[in-house]
Amino acid sequence: MKKARAGDGAALTALGFSEAVEKHPVCHEVLSFTAASQIGAELRRHFEGPPYGWSGDAVDGALYVLMVTEHLRASTSGGAPLTADGLDRAKIGLSRFRAETVPLTPLERIGVRQLMAKAGVPCKSNEEPQQAPALVAELKRRAAAAGGEPPAPPPRAPPP
Repeated sequence: MKKARAGDGAALTALGFSEAVEKHPVCHEVLSFTAASQIGAELRRHFEGPPYGWSGDAVDGALYVLMVTEHLRASTSGGAPLTADGLDRAKIGLSRFRAETVPLTPLERIGVRQLMAKAGVPCKSNEEPQQAPALVAELKRRAAAAGGEPPAPPPRAPPP
């Protein structure tokens, strides 16, 4: 759990598991349960009780490693995105989790950061999901600023 919270996507190797994260039995079950978005307290209650009986460490560890590998998204009760290193374990019960259907590959993440850099949106590695709204806002701003008085083309409203 500590390795995953610190950002180690290969934290499950400490348990002797070297396959894809989503294939780990605990992670697989957590992903299946969070497909419909769940609050952390519900997740814990579901997996710590029968028929699973898993420890809190196992459940929380799975949440952290799935967040680091971007298989799972977390947000505050107000909807603000959370990262694994920014999620205090004491606040897991109040946070909302949902499975991510298409996690980005490392190469895709690099491409997203390059696009953000071209658009002037600062983004560090592993901050792509949190910076995505800023990128969309910048692209909408640029689209609204395109065009103008003749002879320029008329301004166009950006897509919603």
